[in-house]
This record gives sequence, C-alpha cells and structure tokens, in this order.
Amino acid sequence: MATKPATVPRWAHTGASEASNVVAPSSGEQNTGYVTDQVASSSKINWLFRWIYAWVDWLNAAEVDFGTATVRADRFQVDTEFTGALVATGDLKGTDLLHTTYHEHAVSYLSFMFDESGDPSVHNVLGYLTSPAGVTLARAPLDFLKVDDVITYAEVFYNPNGGGNMEPKLGRIALATGTVDYTPWDGATDSTGTAIESQNSGAITHTVAAGYSYFFESLFSGAANRLHGGIVRYTRPT
Repeated sequence: MATKPATVPRWAHTGASEASNVVAPSSGEQNTGYVTDQVASSSKINWLFRWIYAWVDWLNAAEVDFGTATVRADRFQVDTEFTGALVATGDLKGTDLLHTTYHEHAVSYLSFMFDESGDPSVHNVLGYLTSPAGVTLARAPLDFLKVDDVITYAEVFYNPNGGGNMEPKLGRIALATGTVDYTPWDGATDSTGTAIESQNSGAITHTVAAGYSYFFESLFSGAANRLHGGIVRYTRPT
C-alpha cells in the first residue's frame, strides 16, 4: 500500500488561528463554481484551500493506519444494530474485542427440564411445558453462549394459567464451586393471567465469564403453570 504522506498541506492558517483573508463564496458560487473568464478572489480561493487543509488535518489527527489496524477511537463512533452507539473513550486497537456481531437465539420449551428427582416434565405438543403439583424449578441450558459474548436482552414467555407463581430468570452456575447467581437477569414473580405473556430484562450488558454455565430458569408453584420458551440477544467479538 502507498506510504502515508509526511506533510499536511497547511493553508491560510498559522497552526493556531485562521488567516483573516478567508471569505466564503456565495451559495450560488458554491453551486456552480467559477465560470469561464471569471477572476477568482484570493480570499475565496483561500476559503477552499483552508477547508481542504482542515479536513486533511482532522483525518491525520485521527491516526487511521490500515496497515496496522490501529484507530484513534476518540475520533470515531461505531453504530451497532441493537444497542445504539458504541463510543470508545481511549485507543481502540486490533488486540481489543469489538462486539459488532448481533445474534438472537430462541430457546424452545423442549429445552427445559425440572430440577426434581425423576424429572416429571410434561412437554405438550401445543408448545409449552407444564409443571407437576408443588413448587419446583425448570431450567434450560444456554450452551450457545461463549466466553466474552455480551448478553444484551433476555425474554421468557409463559402463562401462569391461574395455577400459581412463575418467576423467569437468566442465571449462571460457577462450575468450580456450584454457586448459582442471577447476575445477568432476575425476573419478578407473576401469578396473574390466563394467556401467554412475557417478562424481559430490558437493555442489559452482561459479559459471559469463563468458568460459568448459563441457563434460563422459571419457578413453578402450580400444576397449571405453562412455560413456552425464551429468547436471548447478544453480541459476539469479531
């Protein structure tokens, strides 16, 4: 690739302040440019070269070097599909993790199993998991997640069906200790309604950590409760 120029073409600027002999052309002149035989004034020519210099100087200060893939992140803003603007505060280099790949993963009700001896799970062909009588938990593994993925949203679909409390969560278990926590998302208890509804986490930012296994969970406290599945949205380093 070509070598980056060493000289910035400074024009009508001392480096600290703009020269006084700089006048913007009229809107009509900017539309048509100079016509044949028209004498261009120095102040308007200075305006043109002054702005060319200003843009070259700005781009040079941004330190874009495609040969080494180093970018001054305080000069650039990257828009993502899901979370809006990703604005870095320091230097963004090729060794950093840039999360730009957006994913949405649906978790089927068939993935859920009850945390109970014998696992009396009933997976109805109509698209839901029903609970046995009594309080129990149903969990589904989120084994599609990888270390350094960033979970940005979770939602669980269910129906209390007049049968007691349900409480959706997105949890994790530390493999070395067996400790369970609900740092990613801890939903609320819901006992009302007889139709499919959902709870969601809203916008969250949770980085998947090494040494943890992630799962969806829901409390069941009645035989009529129904769990329909969930979705997880996340970004993955590129």
